Amino acid sequence: MNYNVPGGMYPGKLQAIAIIQTVVGALEILGAIIGGIWVLLMGIATFGIGLLFIPIPLVFLIVGILSLVSGIKGLNRSPSYGMTLGVAIAQMTFILGCDFFSFGSGLAALILLLQDDVKGYFR
Repeated sequence: MNYNVPGGMYPGKLQAIAIIQTVVGALEILGAIIGGIWVLLMGIATFGIGLLFIPIPLVFLIVGILSLVSGIKGLNRSPSYGMTLGVAIAQMTFILGCDFFSFGSGLAALILLLQDDVKGYFR
């Protein structure tokens, strides 16, 4: 079977990945802002000890921004395979922080990226 995409048509799976990454990226940024405020309040309440957790919202903010950029590039029909794959893997690592929503979206993006017609689009 030939999985090459005829005429360079944009696969619907890439459109789904772009939508998922845009929505999850916006939610991760919102969560990072709320988490940052929470860490600052805990830092005040614990006389600075709670500020040790400030890198956690920063990681969520960075991955959220990358996810949003990758999703917007995908919606503009100019996705980058490496960036989309990297963001999907980064989202999957959030299972360590019990963020099942980001893990699920990263897993779905990774499964869709490894399909033959999507790989054929990037060749």
